[in-house]
Amino acid sequence: MSLSSFSDSLQKEIDKRKSKPQIALYEALKNRGLKVEWEYYDKYKHIDIAILDPQLYIEIEGDNHYTDSTQILADLRRDFCSIKDGFYTFRIPNDMINYKFDLVVDAIVDLVNNKICKK
Repeated sequence: MSLSSFSDSLQKEIDKRKSKPQIALYEALKNRGLKVEWEYYDKYKHIDIAILDPQLYIEIEGDNHYTDSTQILADLRRDFCSIKDGFYTFRIPNDMINYKFDLVVDAIVDLVNNKICKK
């Protein structure tokens, strides 16, 4: 298998993990002029959406991230590593994307454009 076909295969596997809320948020932020990265890898983990300036990670989460103690601890550890690297993580429940989509998009755009989270 060539490096190119391996890379294509890996991208297809990543694409399978995309949820409708993730895709919708990514596209909306991109359409609003933000420079967003999909499935950004920070040497520890893949982040759903990253906005490198102003150092913001966005994770769209299912219920297990709020109801499973093992998952909660894993998220806290990941967030700690991100903070050490200078990044903030904004975790959004799927339901917020599903029911308050425009408000979430507006808030993120405002956050980034005003560089509220930049140190």
